[in-house]
Amino acid sequence: MRELASALAERKRKGIHSEMIRRLRLANLRKLLRDRNGPILPDDDAGREYLLELLLPISVGPHADIKMPNAIEVWAPWMQKDEATQLIDHINRMPIWERKPTAKTLGQRLNLTNPDRERLKLWTIAPSDMGERGMAWWRKHKDKQRKRRLRQLSGAKSQATSISRKKPWADFGIKRSTWYSQHRWTTSSEVKLISSKDETIQAEKRRVSEEGVAVERTSPTSAEHLVQQVEKTQMPAIDTALKLNGRNCPSREEQSGNDLRGMPADLSKFYPATPTYEWLNSSSENSDRAA
Repeated sequence: MRELASALAERKRKGIHSEMIRRLRLANLRKLLRDRNGPILPDDDAGREYLLELLLPISVGPHADIKMPNAIEVWAPWMQKDEATQLIDHINRMPIWERKPTAKTLGQRLNLTNPDRERLKLWTIAPSDMGERGMAWWRKHKDKQRKRRLRQLSGAKSQATSISRKKPWADFGIKRSTWYSQHRWTTSSEVKLISSKDETIQAEKRRVSEEGVAVERTSPTSAEHLVQQVEKTQMPAIDTALKLNGRNCPSREEQSGNDLRGMPADLSKFYPATPTYEWLNSSSENSDRAA
């Protein structure tokens, strides 16, 4: 049951996509024919070929038996009824794969050039004067132009006036990374691997106080910030050391008289006043017994 449901869902998705492409191609054909011939097709062989290409996507759509005669009356009112009937019968006898030509085949039939395709925005028809390599290069070129327009709209400037050419960090005698970390802004495209949308990194907004006055944020490399981080890291370490070595280490009150190494100045209370030599006596007695 699950496989059948998934197969039906896949077929439905493909059917929706095919219907969308059919409607877009029909709209593109109408736009191209109006641009070349006007509202009515000419009464010649070229006009009949144009009419056949226009009726093909209509024939694979819903209510084709009603829409095809209506299209003939609108685009070719000069055609006789018998000829229109023969044309419709000829299209109905054609297999479905012949009624759905590829974009490349349709572009060659209509002799569509790339300038006309770009001017009329006929995206479902491939140009006849460009191959696969030419189309790949053209798509890459259009993508570069689109990204350049987006960068210009977001405030980007040309490379001649860019920050990399001017090098303002050299005037302050600092490194390039330091200058960028202080300013925290750029206009280059942000790379997002999970999305195909290109966005620009905007400048960081300054914090505004309640009175409406902008307040500069503290740099993460300032002296105050470093002191706070050192205090946070040292305090837990001192507490842990005192807990682990509580038998020998002095308390916080006793640390006032410590030397530079952290050892207490007076160590007498941790050792007996006079040394004992019990271990020496016991070892000499054992040696006499063994002798």
